[in-house]
Amino acid sequence: MNSQTKAIYDSAWASFCSSKYEDALAVIQSSSPEVQASGAILIVAADSLYELGKDLEALQAYILYLEKHPTGRASSFALFNSAICLKNIGAEDEAIEVLKLVPDGHEGLQKEVADSLNRVNRLEQARKLFKKLQVYMEQR
Repeated sequence: MNSQTKAIYDSAWASFCSSKYEDALAVIQSSSPEVQASGAILIVAADSLYELGKDLEALQAYILYLEKHPTGRASSFALFNSAICLKNIGAEDEAIEVLKLVPDGHEGLQKEVADSLNRVNRLEQARKLFKKLQVYMEQR
């Protein structure tokens, strides 16, 4: 990481750590495209978007990280957080597929897989119950 990228990263990271996610994004967005493409910068941007509840935008940023840095140090982190974004958006099946790509030792993996599977099962149960409700509604 060159000195310019490190300075931007340090500033964005300090804002992020102070829960000033908009400020972190502003620092990143004010930098050059080369700096913005840095792996560490992409992760801070994605995490800031996630913390702001912008799951779709965060997912795009995590994917951009994975495209630009497929074997980067944060690739399993980006995969895991991509799955969480998908889950938050309501794409449980897709989240489960992404979680299958995360290395087994990743912190929180087993909990998220179990939670996603539980949500999928509950959704299937709800659909079955809805079909029963449809029969009732048709009889009225």
